[in-house]
Amino acid sequence: MLSIPNATDIPLFEFKSEFFGVLLVWDSIGTNEDELVAVGKKLIDQGAVYVCCWGPGCEKLHDAIDHADQENDRPGDAVLMTTWHDDEPLSEALWFFINTAFPHELYESECRGSIAIVIDNQSWADECSDALSKPRQFSQQALAES
Repeated sequence: MLSIPNATDIPLFEFKSEFFGVLLVWDSIGTNEDELVAVGKKLIDQGAVYVCCWGPGCEKLHDAIDHADQENDRPGDAVLMTTWHDDEPLSEALWFFINTAFPHELYESECRGSIAIVIDNQSWADECSDALSKPRQFSQQALAES
């Protein structure tokens, strides 16, 4: 879990595996297309193979991440998996990320890391931190409430 003040603060990650998944929680609605693509490129270049987007503007962010991936030469029929979750609460996007977000099968064996990145929203960061600190308990509670 990473909480940062703006998208330009996304660091270089050091995962033990080559590939990783991301839940990107961000109100990106006022962000221009070039910056959205740059965020996608930074994540992809580091090994992101699954990116879930949540928050105002997440569909546009999702499309920009797909655009950032267009020049990548992926093996076989492998694709960057991306989703956006614009019409659901953060808790549902978290549940999806924890329980059903899996990379393309060609990346599964080397995708052993995942991170939620929250940009400029402490309450969203707190919700993500709570869910990710006890993912089984969170998932069971979420299922019981649905």
